[in-house]
Order: sequence, then C-alpha cells, then structure tokens
Amino acid sequence: MNPNYIKEEIRSQVKISHLVTTLTGAKLDRNKMLCPLHSEKTPSFFVNDEKGLFYCQGCGAGGDIFKFVQLYNQVPFNEAVSFIDSEFNLGLTNTRVKYGQYLQAKNRANKRLDEEKQIVKSNARYDKIAQEYRFCVIALRPGILEPFSDLWAYYINRKTYLDYLIEEGGY
Repeated sequence: MNPNYIKEEIRSQVKISHLVTTLTGAKLDRNKMLCPLHSEKTPSFFVNDEKGLFYCQGCGAGGDIFKFVQLYNQVPFNEAVSFIDSEFNLGLTNTRVKYGQYLQAKNRANKRLDEEKQIVKSNARYDKIAQEYRFCVIALRPGILEPFSDLWAYYINRKTYLDYLIEEGGY
C-alpha cells in the first residue's frame, strides 16, 4: 500500500486534539494546555484541528500527529505511524489493499454519505411540513375550513402532505 495514502488516511481519521488528550490524559481548554513535552506553569501548547497541527510556544516544538507521537513517545516515524494505527484501531498498516479497491470503497462511502444527507434533508422537510399542517388543523376548526376547501386542497398538494396526515386531521 502506498505510504502516502496511509499517512493521509490516518490524518483524515484522527484529530490532533483527540490524539493529544488520549496520550497525555490532560484536557484541552480552548485548544491549549500545558505542554506535555516539557514542564511549565502556564499553558503554551496549542492545537489546531482544522490544520491538524500543534505548536508549543515554550519549547518551540510543532508539527502534525506523527511528529507529536515521535516527540512524546521518542520513537521513529514508522513506529509513530504504527502506534497511531493500532491505538485508534484503524487497521491501515496491517491490511494490504490495492489502490483501485480503496477508490471503490471511498466512492461507496461518499455515495452512502450523500444518501444519508439526503435522508436527513427529507426528514427535516417532512417534520417542517407536518408541523405546519398540525398548526393549520388546530388553528382552523371545522366549519371555518369548508369555504376555503379549494385553497386548502391547493395548499396540501403544493406542500406534498402525506395522506395519513390529512386523515389524522379529519379532513
């Protein structure tokens, strides 16, 4: 497997803040904490999840997740990659996958993610429509609704309400 692929996949799956808190056991306060690489009294160790980097203003150490593991555990780069892979159960260094298979799996995952996003959007739209319908049913009592039945039918068709919601309101 391509080593660059493994590094990028690990970077995409592991947040630097999660790695630092897991290894050190300390908590980040607004993305800063006491530096675990040297002793200090005031926090000067900063973490940026968006960029995937850390930096200590006290000792000048900085880098990505691999560099942090190298400095914290005092191991070479290859052991740092294996450590992160095993610590977070990613299974990237033990399995051998062809790049074509990786691309197919990534496309399937992206397609699944898009489908899930679409489902969430449709559910949110359905919830909004159902809420509007229930509000109208409560606000418009029988007897008031009959003169505007054509307008009501147009509104229902326009909003694509489900039949059982219409039956639930008694119309």
